[in-house]
Amino acid sequence: MYEHHRLTIENLRNHYEQNRDNIAFIVNGSVARGEAGKESDLDYWLVVEDEIFAELSAKNSVSLEANEYCVPPCSEANGFVTSKMALRNLRDRGSELMRWAFCKAQVIFSHDREIEALVTEIPCYPEQDRIRRMESYHSQ
Repeated sequence: MYEHHRLTIENLRNHYEQNRDNIAFIVNGSVARGEAGKESDLDYWLVVEDEIFAELSAKNSVSLEANEYCVPPCSEANGFVTSKMALRNLRDRGSELMRWAFCKAQVIFSHDREIEALVTEIPCYPEQDRIRRMESYHSQ
């Protein structure tokens, strides 16, 4: 991880951690996976209470842009708001693409012990559902 990415993450952490409505801050994407180039953007998820997430979802306001916290040459910090319930659903029924989004994701802060486990479990394919999924696909 480049120093400017680390500093950008620290700026975002300081900003988001001040608000107690924010349960957790998770960095994902190329920076988290260690594949980022020098000018790569920073991708992240902000976990909020289920009720807040439902309100934001109803208004189609789940995307975040926090470019003002970036340390150059990183110029973009883009994220999404989610909830613990949404993370559980993703762990239990998420598509492979959404699971990949959490591959090597890093929990930067969390006020809830369950978040770390969820983030670790999301990228794991639910082997117990493999046969059911294949049969469902075949029947279509």
